[in-house]
Amino acid sequence: QSVTIPATVTINGVSYKVTAIADKAFSGCKSLKSVKIGNNVTKIGTKAFYNCKALTNIELSPNTTTIGNSAFYGCTTLPSITLPAGVSSIGNNAFRSCSSLGSIEIPSGVTKIDTFTFTDCTSLSSVTIPNTVTLIDGNAFQNCKSLGNINMPDSVTSIGTYAFSGSGLSSITLS
Repeated sequence: QSVTIPATVTINGVSYKVTAIADKAFSGCKSLKSVKIGNNVTKIGTKAFYNCKALTNIELSPNTTTIGNSAFYGCTTLPSITLPAGVSSIGNNAFRSCSSLGSIEIPSGVTKIDTFTFTDCTSLSSVTIPNTVTLIDGNAFQNCKSLGNINMPDSVTSIGTYAFSGSGLSSITLS
């Protein structure tokens, strides 16, 4: 199944902008494979796509700024996602257990990688962290077994407990 979230909807002749995907909007949709999100959407709500295990493709609005807590938690077949440049907030557990996710580029508006954000992303082998990130919180990359090395910008001043516990991390390059 594919879903397209429009930029606007018209009800009784009045047009309304679609600006957010509500909390739990598609949570547990077992047959959802592809989603395209309209250009007016700025927020992906908490658990919006939680446990959408068949999801293999998602196209976020270029105007997305916020990805809520556990938004894509358990999307086990999602191989990739492009985070728009304007994203400034990624909630805890946002991509937890996305076990097919191979790489991620964190946009430069992000200052913190929250707790458990990428925990159990066992295929994650490449992470790009911008020099705006100051905190990598606890358990952020826990059990990312394919993550062999990481380039750590010198902007990072704090790394939380178990941030890389159980990962495949063998080297860190400070930049």
